[in-house]
Amino acid sequence: MFRARNSYASGCQAVDCRRVLTDDERMFLQRHLLKMYKDVEAVCRRHNLNICLAFGSVLGAVRHGGFIPWDDDIDLYMPRADYDRLLNEFADELPSNYQVVAPNLKNNGYARFAKIVDLNTRFVELGAENAKHPLGVFLDIFPLENIEPETKIANKLRKYRSFAAMFIANAVSQYRSKSQILKQIMTSSFAGRINYIVRQLTGGIFSFRSYSDWLNTIEHINRYDTFTGFVHCPAAIYSNPWHEVKYEDYFPAKEVPFDDTTALIPNKAKEYLVRSYGNWEKVPPESERWQHFIYDFTLDSTENI
Repeated sequence: MFRARNSYASGCQAVDCRRVLTDDERMFLQRHLLKMYKDVEAVCRRHNLNICLAFGSVLGAVRHGGFIPWDDDIDLYMPRADYDRLLNEFADELPSNYQVVAPNLKNNGYARFAKIVDLNTRFVELGAENAKHPLGVFLDIFPLENIEPETKIANKLRKYRSFAAMFIANAVSQYRSKSQILKQIMTSSFAGRINYIVRQLTGGIFSFRSYSDWLNTIEHINRYDTFTGFVHCPAAIYSNPWHEVKYEDYFPAKEVPFDDTTALIPNKAKEYLVRSYGNWEKVPPESERWQHFIYDFTLDSTENI
């Protein structure tokens, strides 16, 4: 009940203001995302920073040789140390129209992980129409945190603290957004209505701190700077985040064909896909295909959409 994603996804189908991307728009968006990825990858290569595709982007690369046809984003992994270096030392080498936002950064984050946003574009998800943060096309970069497999009790305590802080942060964000569209989305089902009410109450109680301050706390809970040879992704709450994996399963990353160029995927990509998706080779039916639900979308006029 407290995982809002399913209620949000089903509720988005019911609102009148949702924006459906045309096939041409999705093609141009994918092309733009790929350009942004190559810009980031170039900086990482220049400074020997490890980076690779994550989640559905890996699935697309292996199963489809590029984007999943209905996909509309790119997700990336970086080890914590390299992630910090990219954000704090080399972000200014990215194109000037890119803004990097992340927890505990000068540009405060609006997610549990870093986003690189193209300010020359506009990409607004349903429920974010009142947001104060940059609303352009973005890449998500998830830090792979070090984890010590032997300290199971300490790991469980960190996990529960992290999940509680994530719930509070999301509730504060929902409470402060005052989004009527989000309210319409979430209250279109019984489970969503209960979820919305609980989050509104929680957000009201804990909004004595800002959303970005709660995100900073989450990162403080999750990060562990000692290299152990094992990593996990606690920022990704829907993808078995506290399952420790050998660092060598991710890096060094492998370069594979991706649409009309190449991309870096985890070193043991197929094992990763089995762990994340089970029978990853099976293409899901249309009713089970996840996508972002759009309120507004435009690219720079030079994109010729």
